[in-house]
Amino acid sequence: MSEYINGVRVLRHPGQQDHTDVTLTFAVGARDETLRTIGVAHALEHLVMHGVRDLPIDVNAEVDLMTTTFVASGSAARVGEFLDRVCRGLADPPIDRLKLEAGVLTAEEGAAAHPVVAMLFNVRYGAKGPGLEWLEGPGYDGLKPEHLIAFARKWFVPANAVLQVSGPLPDNLALELPSGPAPSRVLPAGRSFDGPAVVEFAIPAAGVLLTMPPDGDVRLPTLAMEVLQHRIEEQCRHVGGHSYEVAADLIAGPDGTSDWVVYAEARDGSEAAVSRAVVEALTDLAENGPTPAELSYHFDRVGEQLATGDPELRRTFANEMGSRFGEPECPPLDRDRLANVQRGRSPPY
Repeated sequence: MSEYINGVRVLRHPGQQDHTDVTLTFAVGARDETLRTIGVAHALEHLVMHGVRDLPIDVNAEVDLMTTTFVASGSAARVGEFLDRVCRGLADPPIDRLKLEAGVLTAEEGAAAHPVVAMLFNVRYGAKGPGLEWLEGPGYDGLKPEHLIAFARKWFVPANAVLQVSGPLPDNLALELPSGPAPSRVLPAGRSFDGPAVVEFAIPAAGVLLTMPPDGDVRLPTLAMEVLQHRIEEQCRHVGGHSYEVAADLIAGPDGTSDWVVYAEARDGSEAAVSRAVVEALTDLAENGPTPAELSYHFDRVGEQLATGDPELRRTFANEMGSRFGEPECPPLDRDRLANVQRGRSPPY
């Protein structure tokens, strides 16, 4: 039976430990802001975390394009205090600190996505949704108290949250979030092109945006993106010595498709080499598919993930978040079909 605390979905991780680890995730991020309120999610997170800074445990928080997450690790009692303070801060943001915190945020120069990711999503979506991260907006000092209050009341409600717990569950958790219905969102329609398109900007990196079909019971679209990222990392970092950071980001759509960005940073003078490596990795993978060695490596990674932790719990969390994003449910991984795909005995779909 599903477990809830004051309307918040709770997922318990198995295993014995004396301390408590929690992750409170909300299905709201930078893509849910507006041009007028760019930065409001990050500002709200800062204000809330200011109220737990005196707790003698490990705490952190993060805003990305799709989610806002609060994490803590410590004794059950202290972690419970953290969660309740975070929820009270979201229900009643300490907006009297906004002007001061705007200076901290400006000094931080944080971002919800890498500049290449932000630029490519802006090309795809324009000045809305995921495309907003590329834009500056009015700045943190341009945010008003009413912006933070309205954002918190709309998005930080129990129905939009999932709490994961490892270790003892804190006693008497209140989780007093703003009351309200589950929020709804409409992902803006993305731009489409007649064929591959190239955009340039003065960012020392190269990346590619691809729209992938929904993951099925063998997760082939995700596997393809992992192979692509691994190829780019191999060429740009380990062979060429051009890059340190090679990573991927994505935005999921309500129909199960996802816009992926895979990118590699480039040290000074290596931008052209990194761009060529990204293009060559993509075109070769599209034309010839993965090599047997690549398939073997990535299927072994899947096997390790299945053998460690709780894959069904991970799927449950993914589907809980997906339902809040309006995505279709992802089916369980079919290990037999996965093995057949690896042996070349089954078509991908």
